[in-house]
Formats: sequence, structure tokens, C-alpha cells
Amino acid sequence: MTNMLDEILDERCIGETTTFLPVPPESLRERLCMVRRELSHASVATRRPGSLLLVKMPERERKVHALQEETIVGSGEGVNVLVPCPCVSRKHCVIWEAEGCWMLEDLVSRNGVYVNGERVSKTLLREGDIIQVGSASLIFLKDEKLEDSF
Repeated sequence: MTNMLDEILDERCIGETTTFLPVPPESLRERLCMVRRELSHASVATRRPGSLLLVKMPERERKVHALQEETIVGSGEGVNVLVPCPCVSRKHCVIWEAEGCWMLEDLVSRNGVYVNGERVSKTLLREGDIIQVGSASLIFLKDEKLEDSF
């Protein structure tokens, strides 16, 4: 049986790197419903209120990470969200909060960062955005939407 997150993420092979490209759902509401159902099956590092990243990697358990004021995603030591993949830079990208908005910036990674299928260097994150870093898909969930999730 296919799980809900797999229904919104279509696996494709590009060159030597396996990546996950989003298949847009009919509506943002539909995408968020799928993500919330998927959250119920993920291991949650913390249940405190705040914005979250739901992380899915091939052949690994899904995890939920609470975002900090500044969250670094990468494959190296000392990052907040570890993505152990050879195509992910040690410090691949950073997500931070500024005046109630969440931003993502590529830290000059070799393979780039994709948000909803488009390569970005810096962008504003929106509820339900799918961030692709190497073979990992990270789904951004904003804090005001989380009270109903748990």
C-alpha cells in the first residue's frame, strides 16, 4: 500500500543522483491534509509548538524536526537536520525566521536546493512547501497550523 507522502512525491532518477520531485496536488489544502496524515506516522523529535520540517529519505524512517531561529541542513557534523547523502554538502542550506516569516537560503551547495520543483538560491517558505536536498524531501509546516495537527 502506498503511503500518503509517496502519493505527493514522485521518485525520479536524474543522472547518478536519485531525487524526489514534487507532483503538485490539486490544492494546497489537499497537500496539507496528506502531510498531516503522514505526520501521524513519523517519529517526532519534539512536540513543542513551533514550525516543523517533516523529513523523508529513501529507505529511512520519516522524522520531524522542530525549526530553530536558524536551522542548518546538511551532511556534516554540527548541522540541525542531518541528511546523510553523498550529494548533500556539509552545510547545504539554512532556514531561519525573520519577523514572523521563514526564509531558506542555499549555502552555495554543489547540487542546489529545490522548493516545489524549482531551484532556488533564497526564498520565502510557505506552508506545505516541499524542499528537496539531495535524496531527501523536507516538508515545511508553519507554527500557526500545527495546533490542530497534534
